[in-house]
Amino acid sequence: MFFTTHEQTTPEKILGTAFQLLSSKGYANVSLRSIAGKAGVALGQVSYHYHTKEELISSVVRQVTDACVEKLDALICEDMTRRERLLTAAEYFRRLFTENRDLARFVVDFTGQAMWTAVYQKQMNAFFTRISAVLAKGASEDKNDDLRPNGGFSAATAAKFAVAALYGTAVEALLGQRAEETDRVFCYAEHVLLETDI
Repeated sequence: MFFTTHEQTTPEKILGTAFQLLSSKGYANVSLRSIAGKAGVALGQVSYHYHTKEELISSVVRQVTDACVEKLDALICEDMTRRERLLTAAEYFRRLFTENRDLARFVVDFTGQAMWTAVYQKQMNAFFTRISAVLAKGASEDKNDDLRPNGGFSAATAAKFAVAALYGTAVEALLGQRAEETDRVFCYAEHVLLETDI
């Protein structure tokens, strides 16, 4: 999805392998040595292209989060109503976390890592801010538009709330709820978001 399968340069091969290992084993269980071994390159090549584990992982996080934001941005149009934006975002999160569990595990793992590592914290904050901005696009801050009913909160604040609710719901899905239970939880999240006066 994020890393090509065509003939890759050494840095691309390292990035793709890092994503594969991180999404299947988790950050704590992956080393530069394991990435090098799985990629079929010398450890020195990994260190040459990505001087530290943090730099390599940061590159993977950047590529993954950029792709996620671009995908949602392609789905959300400025002329969509509040309801259409929220339903589109809900479906995006549902699919992201139920159809691509490796990607979902990666995003959740690095949300957790962001608690302890400043570089990852900055990247994940930027990711959630960008996702929220995509959801709020087209909503005017100057008037009482459809994302700001009854003089309520700004479109940016409403979008952040929606992203938080959908992300939390998606994490629950990832943690192993049955498919029908996950669908009910997402439907409820959609209902709350659509009915809340935000």
